Amino acid sequence: MAPENTFTIMDRAGIVTRRGDYTGALRDYMRALEIAPNSKRAMKGIIRSLDNLEQRENALEWLARAAKQWPDDAWFPCETGVTHYVISKDYLSALAAFEAVERIDPDHVANRVLLGETHLKLGNLDIEKAYIEQHAAQLARSMETEGSLFRRAMMVVATVTQLAGNREFFFQGASYALIEQPELSRTAFHRYLKSGGRNAVRIMRGLLTGHFECTRPGCGGPGDEEYEAALTRYIIATGKSISFNDH
Repeated sequence: MAPENTFTIMDRAGIVTRRGDYTGALRDYMRALEIAPNSKRAMKGIIRSLDNLEQRENALEWLARAAKQWPDDAWFPCETGVTHYVISKDYLSALAAFEAVERIDPDHVANRVLLGETHLKLGNLDIEKAYIEQHAAQLARSMETEGSLFRRAMMVVATVTQLAGNREFFFQGASYALIEQPELSRTAFHRYLKSGGRNAVRIMRGLLTGHFECTRPGCGGPGDEEYEAALTRYIIATGKSISFNDH
């Protein structure tokens, strides 16, 4: 009989995962790790399967083991932080995990938002604002320096392809929306409009596409009641779709 192939086992695990058979996937990933103890793919598969099975405490034990085995991979402490934040509401443990991500990968595209939201939960409002502003600056810089990060930034801003005005204000608005801080988000977007003039107005209308209810010609400009209503709907929808707070 031919020896078992870890790649075949893990491919099968992926197939049964898509079918919703998380127990079967866990069994396959466990077998793959038994054969290849240094398989990071198998380890991540085990952790994801445990999470799908809602065995979060068990997942945390495997995450701690993996973090020791692969200390330079930010994925493991990031998942640890998210699990602490979402499931146990242990914000101090979540903060420690996200700080580990920061040490491993200072340019991690999502970590400053995670740090900001966790500090918000802990009542550290000034630190929270600092991290969100750092995140916004990171995304603004990425538009010129990093293609992959630029694409991630564009996921936040939908179809916007070119930003007029102060980019950091724009990304601050988007980032504050992510963590459900409507007043800070609104203030940042208004600062962006002031910095970018007519082109910024055009970009904001593009961002808010789908959130306008007014159909009469010309409605939705800055200062217009419907524009403000559309901005409010965008901020609420963004927070609900991405923030951890609904878990």
